[in-house]
Amino acid sequence: MSALPPVIPIPPNIESVTAPLLLGALFDYALYGVLSLQIYIYFLSFPDDRPAIKWLVRVIYVLETVQVCLSAADIYFWFGTGYGNVLQLDKPHISPFDTPIMCAVVSLIVQLWFCYRIWILDNSMVWVSGIIASCSLTQAIGAIIGGAKGHIAGRFSEAHSFIWAVYIWLIGSAVADVIIAGTMAYLLLRARTDNQKHTNTVLMRLVRLIVETNSLTAGMAIFALIIFLAAPNNNWFTCPTMVISKLYSNTLLVSFNNRIFLRVGDNSQHGSGRSGVSARVPQSHSSGSVVPINGRGRPAGEPYKIHTFRDSESGGDLHLDDIQHHGSKA
Repeated sequence: MSALPPVIPIPPNIESVTAPLLLGALFDYALYGVLSLQIYIYFLSFPDDRPAIKWLVRVIYVLETVQVCLSAADIYFWFGTGYGNVLQLDKPHISPFDTPIMCAVVSLIVQLWFCYRIWILDNSMVWVSGIIASCSLTQAIGAIIGGAKGHIAGRFSEAHSFIWAVYIWLIGSAVADVIIAGTMAYLLLRARTDNQKHTNTVLMRLVRLIVETNSLTAGMAIFALIIFLAAPNNNWFTCPTMVISKLYSNTLLVSFNNRIFLRVGDNSQHGSGRSGVSARVPQSHSSGSVVPINGRGRPAGEPYKIHTFRDSESGGDLHLDDIQHHGSKA
């Protein structure tokens, strides 16, 4: 009978190795549940959105589902087949693919979407969209390189040997998010008018939402970078990086589903009836006009117009697909 291999003693600081992996996976699963609920609400509430936008949501959800499955395989590797094997906890398994690389793909898609939104709001801001797209593409390249090098290294403890790739990934992501938040807030605040209280209320809600969500994703990237630099001898940095992609996905869905609250807020101001905030072109049977929150490009200097409507036949949905231009005389 062959002798059993010698047992490696469990180090006293084992929680600094196991806790980040376990907590990161648990938070990742929780945010996946939130994303699933948001996906359900989106398709239930906005069936008339453009097919391209619906496919964007589907692609994001498929990517996140794949990421969750791969993360589960990592957990099984570390705490299932590797239970009691301390050395196996230092092996990344397939986590270089499902954490930095998948995160890079999702964040690139979401950030490019906001680039498109900025261009829609003001065509003269195309240079800002270009800067954001460049930062987003740069962070994605850094994450992919970092993931590839992490897989080749085969150990979490070797992560600091390619720290420059981590810098590019996390700093590039944070910079893109900050620029997105600042630009969107500037464009929406610039659209405020003194004589339209309801318009200003809607715009301020959008500003708060954009600043809060992009601050969250940027803050998480910065937090992960700080941990990576402050604690070089453990893998606590893996915990925040495992949830970054879910934050981006939920940010995108929150921006879509927020239209529900804009509609509810408008109903509360105008009393009963099927009124709301909309971006549909007014038809002969409706009694008002529309909200150009979404569009195919808006010339520089052209003011935003937000109007409420009351329609006896259709509800007050704020659609992403019908985007119209309104001149200063609208």
